[in-house]
Amino acid sequence: MTVNELNLKLNEAIAAQSYPESAKLCRALLETCVDFIFAKADIKKPKKASLLELIDNPTITAYLDDAEIISAMHYVRILGMNAQHGRSVRRKEAKLAQDNIAYLVGIIESKETDKVCSYQKPPYMNEEATRKLYVDLYLKEAGWDVLDEENVVMPPKAGIEIKVEGMVNTEPFNNYDLSKMFGVNLAAVVRVVNLLHDSVVAKVA
Repeated sequence: MTVNELNLKLNEAIAAQSYPESAKLCRALLETCVDFIFAKADIKKPKKASLLELIDNPTITAYLDDAEIISAMHYVRILGMNAQHGRSVRRKEAKLAQDNIAYLVGIIESKETDKVCSYQKPPYMNEEATRKLYVDLYLKEAGWDVLDEENVVMPPKAGIEIKVEGMVNTEPFNNYDLSKMFGVNLAAVVRVVNLLHDSVVAKVA
């Protein structure tokens, strides 16, 4: 496998006729990139290791030396797996997978050819919309059916952007407090926090 062949596979993933197909091709390219890195490092890939384990393998993390791209690779892995299992894939999800795998190919190309990476680094966790895509995907991986419409409570599905009126968390809130407000049993509350701001003092409204 050559860098040019990686770019050809990338073009195929971007040009896919459907979002699920694009997600599958991005995951297939991810597997190819992992194989490429092991080969370049002249290290034998563990035979029974899952793709999850391979991405976190020291050979991969040392080669890339970037925690954000490792997270991006896991995104591609999970979305592709969901597509393989027949789950729906939205346009924004497929686009983020394409951007993530494109940047990975770009990193490999820059390392192997001394060229400047031609693909822009995705924003990852720095933008609210991107954070939501990651959270939704991880919820789906855990087996949850995530609603598309915001502020809808429909047990046993996972709601998104549920508004909580008149509540200031000077003390940590818990699932019991929210259960009383919504009249349902909550399994968990997922909260995305921007670490650039105060992670202790926040309002929930």
